[in-house]
Amino acid sequence: MKADGYVADSNVLIDLLKGDSTIKKLVRGVPIHVSFMSEVEVLAWPKASKADLEMIRALLSQCIIVDPSPAIKDTTVVLRSGTKMRIADCFVAATARVLELPLLTRDKGFKKVAQLLTVEML
Repeated sequence: MKADGYVADSNVLIDLLKGDSTIKKLVRGVPIHVSFMSEVEVLAWPKASKADLEMIRALLSQCIIVDPSPAIKDTTVVLRSGTKMRIADCFVAATARVLELPLLTRDKGFKKVAQLLTVEML
């Protein structure tokens, strides 16, 4: 299932909220897909104030939230059994793989799956 845009990891979403100009330029006008897992991670961000949560919800409302389809679940299982990555990261990577989109992240742990999907390190 080929889509347009990027899949953004939770650390990229948080950096966007902090005003990272490099990421803003990169994603301006491009569809941003967010795994349900990254959505949950940013909404549960421990340092988030009430104002932060409002900004998070506003940002997420501009993104395409991707719930776990059977293909994403199956790919998550394969990634988890083959890499021992955290299950949350496996869901994010599986989302990018199934949508055939590059994954934007600052997490070097995703290099473990770089042969299976495009990982753009920021």
